[in-house]
Amino acid sequence: MTAALKKYALQVVLRYPSMPVSKTPTVNCSLQIGAGLIEVMVSLLVFTVGILGLGATQLAAKQASYEATQRSIASSLANDILERMRGNPNELTSYVIKEMGGSALGAAINCNKSSCSTNDLAVFDLYEWSGLLAGASEQITIAGITSYAGGLVDSRACIAVQDGFVTVAIAWRGAKDSTNPSASNCGQMSGLYGASHEKRRLLLVKSFVGPL
Repeated sequence: MTAALKKYALQVVLRYPSMPVSKTPTVNCSLQIGAGLIEVMVSLLVFTVGILGLGATQLAAKQASYEATQRSIASSLANDILERMRGNPNELTSYVIKEMGGSALGAAINCNKSSCSTNDLAVFDLYEWSGLLAGASEQITIAGITSYAGGLVDSRACIAVQDGFVTVAIAWRGAKDSTNPSASNCGQMSGLYGASHEKRRLLLVKSFVGPL
């Protein structure tokens, strides 16, 4: 090597000293053992809580739908008997019932097939209405036993008349506990709605029916 080349090489070394080599940071793998499993467990917990919340929401929705359906049926029944009474206004007192429910009443004459007096018509109206109240419009047969499937659950009805003013009270069993209605005591003595009548639901309808 010539003297000039040696001098050039020395200048290069002096101008560009060797730089420290960077080291790749090391990772302690022992600290990461089980981290993936914990993430999976947390995800499962969040998913489970969400499913439980969704189930509770669906249950509440079904209960609300059930309560609304039962109240709609009760309203339809109350309007039905009021219309029957308006069609037979001179026999209003014959429709008075302290408490009805559990089974359909009997009727001596079928006014749909025979001529009836106003009193017989009132008896027949109550007979048909008691069947609707008990759910006779829908029947199911299980193991050879036929039972009513329509109407209200554990229903009771009371009808009062005073000076042409008719009060129809209908009680039935709700799906969950609630405050016992105080507008009427219809059905309270039946023992169907809990020790404190906490499952008793009530629809009270008042109307005036004038004579013909």
